[in-house]
Amino acid sequence: MEGVGKSRYRTTWWRVLEIAILLSALAGALHLRLRVVLPAYVGSRSMEPTLRVGDYVLINRRAYQHRLPALGDIIALNTLDREEVWLKRVVAGPGDVIELRGGVLYRNGQACHEPYIQEVGHYSFPRYRVPRNHVFVLGDNRDRSEDSRVWGPLRRDYIVGRVFFVYWPCARMRRT
Repeated sequence: MEGVGKSRYRTTWWRVLEIAILLSALAGALHLRLRVVLPAYVGSRSMEPTLRVGDYVLINRRAYQHRLPALGDIIALNTLDREEVWLKRVVAGPGDVIELRGGVLYRNGQACHEPYIQEVGHYSFPRYRVPRNHVFVLGDNRDRSEDSRVWGPLRRDYIVGRVFFVYWPCARMRRT
């Protein structure tokens, strides 16, 4: 008789432990989703060929807590009305002077090597100095991108995080 009581006692504690582990895992996943990693769907052609319509990406929300993005980073940003998240590439930081001539980006007077650009367009943008606590962002598909050329430099507080991984479709899975 004594053995039956101990078995029931152990089973109850194991069930409590299983539930506690499950709840901890769910709380951890929720924390990751809300505070650390944000999944996003690519819904426009502005970042082609790097990111295509239908790609799903992961965004590190903590990447820029204590610093501005580096040149070349693909970032997620809030639109001005904060209704949507867009993805763009950082091409200039605070104090940089940028200019677009004949589809070529010049930063501080030097032509930039941009291997991610599929075709050079004929767009231009006048010389401009990026203000403090701002970055200048462009889409990789410049002819189909609404970016800093249209709405100006991006203030730091509009940056959501860094796009770091394409996870779907499987054939395009990779770090960015």
